[in-house]
Order: sequence, then C-alpha cells, then structure tokens
Amino acid sequence: MVSDRRSRISGPGARSGDSGPGKAARQARSWVCGELQLLPITFGSQNLVEFVDSVKQISHHVDAICLDSISASRCYEIETILNNELQIPVMHNEQHGSAIVAYAALINAARLRGRKVGQLKVVVAGDGPACTGIAELLLARGTADIILVDSQGIVSRDRSELNAVQDDLAWLTNPGNRTGGLKEAVNGADAVIASDGEAMTKLHLEGLAREAVVLELVPSHPWVAPSREPTDGAGKPVFSTRINKFLAFPGTFQGALDGGSKCITLDMKIAAAGAIADIAAEKHLWRDQVVPDRQDRDVTRAVARAVETTARRSLEPTILLPKGCQLSNSPNP
Repeated sequence: MVSDRRSRISGPGARSGDSGPGKAARQARSWVCGELQLLPITFGSQNLVEFVDSVKQISHHVDAICLDSISASRCYEIETILNNELQIPVMHNEQHGSAIVAYAALINAARLRGRKVGQLKVVVAGDGPACTGIAELLLARGTADIILVDSQGIVSRDRSELNAVQDDLAWLTNPGNRTGGLKEAVNGADAVIASDGEAMTKLHLEGLAREAVVLELVPSHPWVAPSREPTDGAGKPVFSTRINKFLAFPGTFQGALDGGSKCITLDMKIAAAGAIADIAAEKHLWRDQVVPDRQDRDVTRAVARAVETTARRSLEPTILLPKGCQLSNSPNP
C-alpha cells in the first residue's frame, strides 16, 4: 500500500514517511487484512518520475500495489504509468475503491425504487480522484445523466481551468451543460454522492427528487446521519448512507491475485460492486442502508470470489471462427 509524503495511509500501523527524493522508502509495520499481508509504504519524493521509479523498484518484491491517498494532481498519471509498465495488479483505492462501493450503493438504491442505475439522475459532488472515478464507472455502466460539482461549481464545457481528467468528463457528463453551483446541480437529482459532508446543507435537499438518496464518502454531519428515519428535504423523504472505500478492499485485490490476473479491469470492478450490492440485499437492505457494514466479513470473501471468477474468465482463450461457422454442442463422435 503506497502513498506519498503529503498524504496519509489509512489503516493500522500506518506512518508518515520522510524520505527525500531518491532515497529508500520509510515503511510502517505490516498488517493483515483478510488473506493479504499489507505493507504501508510512504515515499518522500514529490517528483513524479522519482516516485514511479521507487514504486517500480519495490514491485519485484510484492504481489500487488495499492495506491492510497496519492496527491490528486498526479494520481491519474502515476496509476496509468504503473499499470502500463508493471506485470502485477495496481489500483488507486481512493479512486476505484470509492467508485466500486458507490456503484454498489446505487444498484441497491435503484432496486428499492424499482429502477435501474442508468435511469437515475446522479450528482457527484467534491474534489479529488474519488469523484472522477465514480463518474467514470457510472458512465461505463450506461448512466447518462451525471453532473460533477467541484469547489468551483458545476463541471461544464464552459470552464477553462479544469484539469485533463475533468475536461474529458465535462464532455461526457452534464448533458445539458448546466452551469452554477451545487444548488443548481442537485435540482431534481435522484442521488447525490458527496465526498465532503460540508458540501451540502439543508437548502440543497429541497431541490432533490422524492426519496432521493445521499451517499457520503466521509463521516457525515448530524443532518445526514444514517438512521431509520428519512432526512427532511422540504417535506420529501431523503435517505442518507455513509459509504466506505474499504468495503471493496482487500477483496478486489485478493480476487485478482487468486484469478491470476496482472491487472484489475473494469469488469472486475463491476463484479466487485455487484457482490457488495448482493450482500446488502441478502442481509439488511434498507433505504438508508444500501451497502453492508464495513465490519461484515462476508463482504471480502464475496468480492474476492466475484473478482476471481471474472479474472479467470478473462484469461480463457478465445476461439475465432470463420464467418458463418459455429461450435457444435453435440458430443464428439
């Protein structure tokens, strides 16, 4: 589990590193999570090339790399480079772990309303890679009506200061090219995924659709605290749930390794989300509890099995047949 000096690695035994550029990483004690032994490591260099080279040096001694809390300005490029150059699974947990759990929550939120995720109007509010990762996964699954909101307002095609990832998403989301702030974005929304509880106030709830769901990636404030009673949104019930990226971890990595995969694919992330959603649906699905409890040990096993199955399927050889031919289901003569 690798982070940079300006970030904090989550988990027991984690420690901030203070190694300078080019120096060896300073590491915390290892700890066990599921069937994985995790070694939190912090590299001191803020130079992208030096950071990537340091990670590549330790890659020969580990089975997978989990990037955690990497500085938002460079996490995308770091992950892309490592995935292209290493022969082991690499995943930025804040970006993709958050996306997996958010998608699982939306699956169940839609189930409770007799709808599909793709039919929901979704607002993703906040800065950082978690929000972009969520938007990218939802787009891949066919959700067309997505609006991204950062600290400067709605991510639209009229904004010139967006980073490269946001600029791409501006053309893929916000179909009406809406402008304004969070209040304008949430008007009529079925779901809001907020990376920061402070980003929303009771005023924002008034514009939400009836029985909308608010998913928070961080501990919430009292007005959206999860309970069996819906939050009051101008007379409309609004249900809130806290979601934690670690529901997807370590099961996603365990499944990829058990399945012999050298990378974590989109299909594996979708499988992980489906497994998380199904666990909640089997045990305690409720309008304000659309994902399992983080302490539920069945989650890691279910995610690992689903990801492993998907990984093994991707490794199966593909038989290309001439046009017009097909395989016979009959037994060999």
